[in-house]
Parts: sequence; C-alpha cells; structure tokens
Amino acid sequence: MKSIYSYFRITVFFITLFCSVPSLFSQENQSPFLTDEELDGGETTRFNVFDGNSLWGYINGGADIYLEYGFEQVLVQEISHKENNYKIEIYRMIDMESAYGIFSVSTFRCLDDNPQNIDHYCGTNYQIQFALAESYVSITNESGNDEGRIYIRYLASIIESRTEQMNFTLPVLFQHELFNTYIGSMKLMKGNLGLQNGFAFWSGRFDFPDNFKILLLPIRMDEGEVNVAILEFKSPEEREKFYSQNNMLSGKAATGMTWYYGTTSILFFETSLSEEDSIQYVQILEEFLTN
Repeated sequence: MKSIYSYFRITVFFITLFCSVPSLFSQENQSPFLTDEELDGGETTRFNVFDGNSLWGYINGGADIYLEYGFEQVLVQEISHKENNYKIEIYRMIDMESAYGIFSVSTFRCLDDNPQNIDHYCGTNYQIQFALAESYVSITNESGNDEGRIYIRYLASIIESRTEQMNFTLPVLFQHELFNTYIGSMKLMKGNLGLQNGFAFWSGRFDFPDNFKILLLPIRMDEGEVNVAILEFKSPEEREKFYSQNNMLSGKAATGMTWYYGTTSILFFETSLSEEDSIQYVQILEEFLTN
C-alpha cells in the first residue's frame, strides 16, 4: 500500500446528479403556510414572503450568505400557542445541495434525537433545523421548555409530511461506516462567507480563489483531530491558483497533511493523530481513490 505521507498525483472524478425535486409547497391548492386548523390550537400572528430583492429588509446584515448559496425565497410564519411564540422560516434554495449547504453552516451543538428521521436534521431546546428537498427549514421557540420543544417537533412533522423524502446525498467517501458518528458535523461551504460560518479556522489559514466549494468532515476525538475534505474549483486554473497561493508544492506536504488532486478538485486530509492511529482513515481514502 502506498503511504499517505507521500505525495501523489491522482485524478479524481466527481459526478453530480441533478434532478428536479418537488417543493415543500408545490401541491395544487396547498397554502404555502400552515393553516390554523393544522396548528393544534395555535394561531398565526404574522406571515410574509421575502425574495432576493427584499431579503435584506428581513435579515439586514445576514442576507449575503443565503445569496452566496443560491437563495430564491423565504416563507416566514409566526405563531402564538398557549402563551408561547414560535417562528417558522422556510428558505427555498436553488437546489438540494444549496439547501443542505446553508443548513450545514447554520447548525451548532445539536441535541435532539431526530424524531422525524430526516437525514439532515438538528434539534435543540430552542430550535429545529433541517434540509429537505430544496428547502432549509428553521423552527424556533422562545421558551426552550418541554412544551416548546414538543410543539416545534409537532410543527416540523407537519412540514415534513408535505414533501417526499428527497435529500442531498453525500459523496460515497463520506458514507463509510467509520464516519457515521461524525456525519452530523459535516459542512458544505460555498464561497468565503460559507467558510467563515462553517469552518472559520480555514478562512484565516488558506487563501482561496473566488470560486470554490468545500465538503468538509471535521472529526474530533480524545486522541486528536482529523479533517477530511473535498475541495472543488470552477476550473483547473482556479485549482492551480489555490496551490500556488498556499505553497502546495510536490513533495513538500506539512507533517500530518496530504492532498490528492484531480483536474478541478482536491481531496485533502490532515490529522494530529499518530501515524498508527491514522491508518484506518488512510485506508478509506486510498480505497476511495482506487475504486
């Protein structure tokens, strides 16, 4: 087996399959908002629709990152239920990848056990977030108590029931069983704002060209850290620019850092683990590259 601590030129092919997917609210005669009959005693106190031209008026200072990922429209519904206030925001993005991406850089310290069994889901006492089809959904409650947590789960179940279970599929590399425990930490970053929100450490460590996408799995454990990432660029020239800006020259990889590159992509691996503890990750990467 070739050692990962050597430098290789390996061509890697990534195929993205695009298909049309049903909107969360594409059903004929279906209201884009939950009706009061669906709110289990709750009452709608506000509803609005914002598009790319009006998003700044809704989240002034925070609109850029949504536009960077590919934003189309957000539906906002505020609800009063048993003296508690709740908010539903459904961001319709340009595709499933963009919906998953904005979800991945918006989640932090997920605690919930995913009662809806949605692939890309994060729940806390105050918020539920998930990516489903081409939509990123956020449901918040002000109380954070048991009643509030149960009710936002209920609202999530209604929204989830309105669409087929179509989700962004992670590349085969990250579907390996060794990564299952950590997959909730995956970040898909499009552009510099996505990088700053998803993995700020790299935004100060590497110089990136204008056009890039990163799918990063950060693994944190008692023994040390591992970062596995696929970096994709718009052109071979952009990939070469990244290499030259960061002094990634043949045979001069830093200790614990290795990259394999294709025409417009880079498979990047770095670790603080010992070589002995890293071997299982090394094997996964090399199997992926040779299959």
